[in-house]
Amino acid sequence: MAAERWQALSVNENGQVLYESREVFSGTLAPLTQKLYQEKLQGSFNAQAQGLKLWLQGGCRP
Repeated sequence: MAAERWQALSVNENGQVLYESREVFSGTLAPLTQKLYQEKLQGSFNAQAQGLKLWLQGGCRP
């Protein structure tokens, strides 16, 4: 099994910042991994995005 993750920050025409994060699994065990861990992984992505947002807005210090 292999996994690839990418993250990107960009600014749209309205000056808003867009945060994107994606993880792609491949290989024989990928479907099983997604089925077993998709909800927990999504929760982790959401928490990471929220933490980054707070930090960038100055509401949290690393």
